[in-house]
Amino acid sequence: MASLLSNYPFDVLLGSVHWIGAWLFDALEWAEAQEQFSVRGVDRVWDDYTRSVEELAACGAVDVLAHPDLAKIAGHRPEVPDEFYGRIAEAARSSGLAAELNSSGWRKPCAEAYPAPALLSRFHDHGVPITTASDGHELGHVSWRVAELGALARSAGYYEVSAFRDRVRTALPL
Repeated sequence: MASLLSNYPFDVLLGSVHWIGAWLFDALEWAEAQEQFSVRGVDRVWDDYTRSVEELAACGAVDVLAHPDLAKIAGHRPEVPDEFYGRIAEAARSSGLAAELNSSGWRKPCAEAYPAPALLSRFHDHGVPITTASDGHELGHVSWRVAELGALARSAGYYEVSAFRDRVRTALPL
């Protein structure tokens, strides 16, 4: 995939995990898809999800981990997320990726930005730069709650965000 993508003049490539094997876990409208959280168990889902994020980060094909804790979309969170957050932050750090701070989670059952404040702080502690996004699939969602994203970033210790041109990251003041 990385070699295929390298032939195109992208400014930035986002990577995200929406599938665990053959399961589209963020298909909130499909009851049978959501049943898998109960069948598999929340910790197993998060372990499988985190392993997929680690593989994505290591592949070298993307610049940013988009909605890096999407596994929480339906509101299912591990009781102790520290191990998963540590693994995700380390995957981003060791691969030189930025992490996306995304407001779209506030529109989902998880009712929280991506990533959770604790994961965002972990990214900061690991020296992982951030980008911001609203995942606007319709006009009214573009730049949605951007001021709150800025406040969230500052509360985690960030004072700059990353912008990309020709897949080169540049830091800009927040």
